[in-house]
Amino acid sequence: MQAAFFEAIGRQPDEDGPRLIYADWLEEQEDEPHARFIRMQCELARLEPHSVRHIELEAKCRTLLARHGSRWTPESWSASARYLRGFPESLEIHISDFVSQHEKLREQAPLHSIAIWGLSRCTAELAAAPELQTLRRLRLTVNNRRELRGLIQLCQSPSLAHVSSLQLMFSYYEWNPELLGTLRGLGERMPLEELRIDLFGVPDGHAEFPELNWGRQASFPRLRRLWMRSRWRNGLPGVLPMGLFGINAPQLESLRLDGLVPAGQFAPMLRLPLHQVSDLYLHNPTAAPGFCTALAEHDAFANLRRLNLADCCNCRELEESLLNAERSFCCEELLIAAPMSFASPNFHVHLLEAMDCSRLRRFEAVHCGPHEWIELMRSKAPLESLRLTNCNLATGGLPISAAELNPSVSETLRSLEFSRTNLTQEVFTTLTAGRFPQLTHLAMHQTHVGLPWRKACKQLCESGAFPSLALLQLDGSSRFGAVGLSMLAEQGEFPELRVLELRESRVSDLSIRRVLTTPRMPQLLRLRLESCQGLSSGEQLLEEFGERVEF
Repeated sequence: MQAAFFEAIGRQPDEDGPRLIYADWLEEQEDEPHARFIRMQCELARLEPHSVRHIELEAKCRTLLARHGSRWTPESWSASARYLRGFPESLEIHISDFVSQHEKLREQAPLHSIAIWGLSRCTAELAAAPELQTLRRLRLTVNNRRELRGLIQLCQSPSLAHVSSLQLMFSYYEWNPELLGTLRGLGERMPLEELRIDLFGVPDGHAEFPELNWGRQASFPRLRRLWMRSRWRNGLPGVLPMGLFGINAPQLESLRLDGLVPAGQFAPMLRLPLHQVSDLYLHNPTAAPGFCTALAEHDAFANLRRLNLADCCNCRELEESLLNAERSFCCEELLIAAPMSFASPNFHVHLLEAMDCSRLRRFEAVHCGPHEWIELMRSKAPLESLRLTNCNLATGGLPISAAELNPSVSETLRSLEFSRTNLTQEVFTTLTAGRFPQLTHLAMHQTHVGLPWRKACKQLCESGAFPSLALLQLDGSSRFGAVGLSMLAEQGEFPELRVLELRESRVSDLSIRRVLTTPRMPQLLRLRLESCQGLSSGEQLLEEFGERVEF
């Protein structure tokens, strides 16, 4: 009976209907916790990430999974499998195990996403398995020449006629006509909406790939996401085979390049409809001269929703391309991860000057230097999410904090995260003295606040700046330990707090009891402690508070 439900879910993996029908059946079988878990996860997938309801449901799902996960997770799936909309998201398995167990696997959970390795054998048997006909997402790994032949054989199978997302991971490859012919025909054999190609172990000193001319003949009429990554044997970015980008993909929306763009070889990529790309990810610290200029000339920045610049390609050229554009570009999400050795000193300032920030909702900065660029958001960006990582707000000579941004930011900000960041005393004091009525998520990981830790705890607990806070994440670097927990229980102003997470802190049984019983936090569903010290009666706390506390 369950196999029929799983088959129906596998045929419509993006629909909630079959999952909710299965949940109703589980409830009829008196398995109410499992039914409730599926329903909550289906709702969770539809919610905004930082909404109070999302935080609340996520905590309840974690509680149910901690209690029943060993019973719900099929034995062939990893115990750490990520659940999505009620079921393990993907099965990772060796080809021999899949071939020998595929009928059993079909009875354990929906099979719509699988990662398979060991393609050197059993490829014909795998291609004949009826379970492949319900697959929507497939990841294949190639480590040697025999596995490469297996991949070529499998990709030509009609059993994969419903695969819409394909990831190919090569640590061994030969750009021979047989492989290129297989890649060329993927768009005809599968209704691909997403194609990812990962190249690992590129030989040191391998500067260029041979010219690949198959792209003009390759058509991917449904492709929306094209991602490619290349790595040397030592893990550093490797050369991208740019000829693989020269395909016909009229529906393309997302383009990600993670690797080095070789000089004089990026012309094939310019045949893509770059003007309609809404998600652009560039991670290539030594991009070829002229590459960023060519992107701008082909309107790659014209209609962006999300822009991710990691180790920020050719920063000076990108600056000039954006500043000299006929119109300013805009996006809703912007991530900049650029050590200053790769960027001009004012890269971030110039980037935001070139932007129309009126639509910017999420901003993340990693390894950014002087912070004058935050000034530019004072009158421009109605941010909902701000994350700073490896930043030093003591530099730049500006007393910057989210509280100093324009009133619209204070009104709209819903998530604020600091990681490995120096806030300084002035910034932290200004932050806790502000007012953020919509903020539901505050995180400080390995963050220095420039105050004695008792005073910092007291300021945070008594601030009243975050009346809607539902998720608070802290770790030992903020020294928020047993005394901080006790302060939170006795003086905290967090009436909407659902989840409190502490990491690498020193706590006590008494402080935990105070937090879980205080009337100041009536909505608290879960206290999560990771790598914390100081507990003396953990089993007794679990018996007393159940899944409200997690070690």
